[in-house]
Amino acid sequence: MIDRKLLEILETLPPEWREAFLRFAELVDREIGERVTRRDFQEFDRRFEAFAERTQENFNRIWKILNETAEQRKRFEKELDQKFKKVWETIDRLSERLDRMAEQQKQFEKETKENFRRVWETLDRMAKRQERFEKETKENFRRVWETLDRMAKRQERFEKETKENFRRVWEALDRMAERQEKFEKETEENFRRVWEAIERLTERVDRLTERVDRLTEQVERIARGLERTREELGGLSRTVAYALENEAYRHLPSFLRRVHGIETVERLIRTYIDGEEVDLFGKVRRNGKEMFLVGEAVLKLDDREKLRSIWRKVEAVKEEFGGEVLPVIVTHIAHPEVLERARKAGILVVQSFEWIP
Repeated sequence: MIDRKLLEILETLPPEWREAFLRFAELVDREIGERVTRRDFQEFDRRFEAFAERTQENFNRIWKILNETAEQRKRFEKELDQKFKKVWETIDRLSERLDRMAEQQKQFEKETKENFRRVWETLDRMAKRQERFEKETKENFRRVWETLDRMAKRQERFEKETKENFRRVWEALDRMAERQEKFEKETEENFRRVWEAIERLTERVDRLTERVDRLTEQVERIARGLERTREELGGLSRTVAYALENEAYRHLPSFLRRVHGIETVERLIRTYIDGEEVDLFGKVRRNGKEMFLVGEAVLKLDDREKLRSIWRKVEAVKEEFGGEVLPVIVTHIAHPEVLERARKAGILVVQSFEWIP
């Protein structure tokens, strides 16, 4: 009787192997039953079980290898399918390119036929034009030779006329040489007379130069005298200006109080403020409010620049002391236009004749 474990092992075998091993097991069992003892049979059974286990292990390895081979085959088939897919895609693209190339070939053949047709037409036209050109060239050469013949005849006449003209030219040159010789003699005489005149003129210029030098010395002496006179007048002008300022120191305070109601708080002085010379400077009071008086004395108020001068001094005082400033110009006489402009600008103009009551 076949052992149960052996049957379990046989179940794991493929059907075609299972039947052969089953027959082999029955044969062994029958032979063992007839020839061996129980102890021998047990020994055989143990060995057979060991054989069966080794056989099972070998079959497991075989199945593992077969399974791995199947997996490798599946991967190979998958990779092969992908490669065939790429091959077919490449074949499709090549087919498309071949179709386009075939279409381009047809188009090229069509264009080539058309181009050859145009070339032959062009060659026909060129042949006709070449024929016309040859005819025209023959005609032109005929005309050229005729023209050259006429030119040769004209050249012959020209040579004869040139010889005659050169003969006349040489005769004219001979006459010109005679006239040139005569002209050189006359020119030499004229230059001699010119140099004599230049020498006489040089003597006169030398005498005139001496007179100019003496006149220059006299003018320099007059200029030095005028410079001294200008300095004396400048000193006199400054003296007169100082005299006007001095009169202003005496008469201006009472005039301001009497005519304008302005009281002098401090004595008016002459000073420098921030580099500006101020002729009249001091504190005054108008309507109960103290302020600085900034005044300038000019002999004659007839220039707008003098108004700009008083404003520069006003700005210097404001920068130095701050507060309100009363600008005053003292003069002997003021031009009406400048006087009106000064009053509109807020500058008090006092003419010397006004402070005499």
